Amino acid sequence: MVDVTASGRGIGQIGIYHTQNSSRGAPLASTISPTVVFPIPDFWFKGLNYRAGVVDPKPLADKLLSLISNDRAFPYVISSSVIDIEQTPEYYKRFDAKEEIEVHIRFGERSYKDGEGIHGV
Repeated sequence: MVDVTASGRGIGQIGIYHTQNSSRGAPLASTISPTVVFPIPDFWFKGLNYRAGVVDPKPLADKLLSLISNDRAFPYVISSSVIDIEQTPEYYKRFDAKEEIEVHIRFGERSYKDGEGIHGV
């Protein structure tokens, strides 16, 4: 992410980062390392920020439940696009312009289950 982030800007981590055992719904979960290799020199020279944290969903729970029960929100749809790594700069701009809600990046030919990628793509 450091390579595709403009100097003086920042990287934000949304969601939750933790290790867990693999399961039917998360077949590769146990492959997530509790540590991350991070290019500190590049990050520092570009003057970047990194922000992350836990989000408390309770203040929005009533509104979300209303949207779901009225068929206006679909919680199982968590990806607006699945892209190849080469498309990252274009989709970073789309995400920044709020044209995307969550973009999954496909790296090469790696599959996730039975030859399929995320969401069967």
